[in-house]
Amino acid sequence: MVSISAEPGCLSCRLCTDVGPATLISYIEEWKSEDDLKRQLKSERFAALAELMEHASQPPSIEFIVGQTSRGSDYAEEIRLHPRH
Repeated sequence: MVSISAEPGCLSCRLCTDVGPATLISYIEEWKSEDDLKRQLKSERFAALAELMEHASQPPSIEFIVGQTSRGSDYAEEIRLHPRH
């Protein structure tokens, strides 16, 4: 998290936990522009994070909010598979 907060375009990065009947861990990054977000989705850092999520004991909920639109993991796949986006 420390290294990502130093990246150009990163507005914030935070990790939150909610302990209750089910523990919820939220990892949130906020980017200045969609181009900044896309650059991160193409990075090796995101590839490592995606692999970590794939091996989670429970499937994670992934949400990308771009403008007024909310997208799921399909957005990251689209950007990573089609680098010209």
